[in-house]
Amino acid sequence: MNRVTGLTTISIPAFQINDGIDLPEGATYARIFAGAALLDFNALTYVSEIKYATELDLSDESVSAITLSPQVTAASTLPLFVVVGIQYYISTNSKLYPLNKSFNAMGLVKVDLNEVATGG
Repeated sequence: MNRVTGLTTISIPAFQINDGIDLPEGATYARIFAGAALLDFNALTYVSEIKYATELDLSDESVSAITLSPQVTAASTLPLFVVVGIQYYISTNSKLYPLNKSFNAMGLVKVDLNEVATGG
């Protein structure tokens, strides 16, 4: 993450779909996402952006590398939180429908409380 520009880059290397991923029953597609948020706890406001990868066909054996770059306010001194997640879908009549939300996952992967001004 670059606090000066506000750009956060999440890079996921190429991987095999069935290697360590327990797919929900009925899932035919998935979509990986990354988000960044600046939270102002005093003003109770936030600035955020979420970037989504293209849908992944779960019948494919492998997935190419994925890079997602959510952007927030440049040079902000607010706490910065970064998340990565996955959403599962089922394809019916060539249309994607989300699976029950209990199958989706999201994790907090980075918290940066340092201020740009301190360089820390």
